[in-house]
Amino acid sequence: MEAPPGDAFPPATHASTAAAAGRPFEINDDEGGATAAAAPPSPSSPTADMPDVPPPPVPPAGGADPVAAATAAATALMGGVTVSDGDAKSNGIGGKCEVIDPQHTGEGRSKYTTYCVLVPNLSAVRRRYNDFQWLYNRLHIEKPGSIIPIIPHKRVRLLKPETKFTTEFVSERRAILEEWINLILVHPELVDAPSLSAFMKQDDELFASAKKANDFDVAADSSLSLAEGKEEDDAAAAARDAAAEDDGATASNGTPGKQRFGRIRKLFAKAAIKSGVELAKVEDEETFADIDKYAKELEKDVAVLVKQSAILAKATKTSSDATHEIAKAFSGLSENTYPTPDLGAAGRLATMLNNAAKGMLSLASTLEEKSSAETDQIEAAIVDFDRDVQALRLALQRRTEKHYDLTKSLNRISTVGDKLDRMKEVAVNKTNEDAMVPIQVKEGEMLEAKDAAEAARTELEVVSARVIREVERFRLCCDGKLRHIVAEMGGVAVRFDDKINDSWGTILANTQPNVEPKFDAC
Repeated sequence: MEAPPGDAFPPATHASTAAAAGRPFEINDDEGGATAAAAPPSPSSPTADMPDVPPPPVPPAGGADPVAAATAAATALMGGVTVSDGDAKSNGIGGKCEVIDPQHTGEGRSKYTTYCVLVPNLSAVRRRYNDFQWLYNRLHIEKPGSIIPIIPHKRVRLLKPETKFTTEFVSERRAILEEWINLILVHPELVDAPSLSAFMKQDDELFASAKKANDFDVAADSSLSLAEGKEEDDAAAAARDAAAEDDGATASNGTPGKQRFGRIRKLFAKAAIKSGVELAKVEDEETFADIDKYAKELEKDVAVLVKQSAILAKATKTSSDATHEIAKAFSGLSENTYPTPDLGAAGRLATMLNNAAKGMLSLASTLEEKSSAETDQIEAAIVDFDRDVQALRLALQRRTEKHYDLTKSLNRISTVGDKLDRMKEVAVNKTNEDAMVPIQVKEGEMLEAKDAAEAARTELEVVSARVIREVERFRLCCDGKLRHIVAEMGGVAVRFDDKINDSWGTILANTQPNVEPKFDAC
């Protein structure tokens, strides 16, 4: 994959301030005197809790500390403002980077929503949802092998046009985008990406120019996904939604021919890799085979968690609905007792049934609350972790693509070498200089093929080292999120099971007769 041209991203500016934020504030363009903030906590800190299960197979990361270097880059990007990892994960983002002030523009099918991306006292720009999606795809191109958080999304193609502009939908999307951009800003592999600087600091005109210069790369790259066993993962679905969104989405500004060629190239690469084409032998082949196996097994297990957590919440909701119907039946029975001259007994029975109906209604309400908690806490935590696993698989996929590029380059050397040998054999008995011209041309092709192979090998080494660092970060993330999922399951069960037991205790207490019956009860 070609690197972006050096002038693809114009120099960052601090334009578009008051108009973008919807309120005036001062912008200090002199960043030279900015004081570096304290480094955010390293996700690979040795004091972090370690998992009790064996970690994925990775060798120890060597060389310079990427987190320290990334922190310095983040501080430069944010003008001395840093966002700690803890802040991002707890949504304590206030004052660091905010996504605020959603505004609708246009009418009908041309209507769309923009959000102000604000870093107080530094910059404010207006961005659309598909601008965030463009940044996500562009980061995969500029930093292949990074585990890039996937933007959670709703499938807007399935929504009615008016639904996309409701307060509830826009508010939810704004919160999602705010959390996502702050995760990107503290990502140690991404903070120095040119596209991130363009997204955060350039005004609308410069940002549009940057997008136009690189749109064909994004369009070609966003369609490729090697995740197996999923009809369409969140990353692919979000990319499709951003491209096909009705709310004023426009066609890509990239060159159509380049877009088509890029897509075809990616599709051929995808088909070749998934068909099991033999890749060139590399030194770390066994290491990445083990990591890939780990990721596939993790993806399979998490898919089971996603499915069964949804079933669990649905079963609890079904139980709530059934309990509610039972309560209605008990209420009806309390009004339809058997005629008897013993009015006192009939009244006591009616009272017991009425109390049972009230108890069952309370129980149904508790079960409904539990179902909501299972969806909002347990299922949501599992789905969030599933997106992290998808992001890991995409990072490994990018490395596989680089491995495939190296394989193609080495195969090119072999093909050109075979043709060159045959040409030399044919020309061995020829003495005229004209017979040597095709050989010289082919020798030039051989030099180009060797240079391309060397560049591909270097790129693969860079991406492989990045993946190793990212897998170590992911291991710590995996530890924390799995503990969180189990804690959510236990917390919901304990909290609501106590309430359920109390409801049943109240119901059972009302079933005891106040007077001993004068006949054998059935």
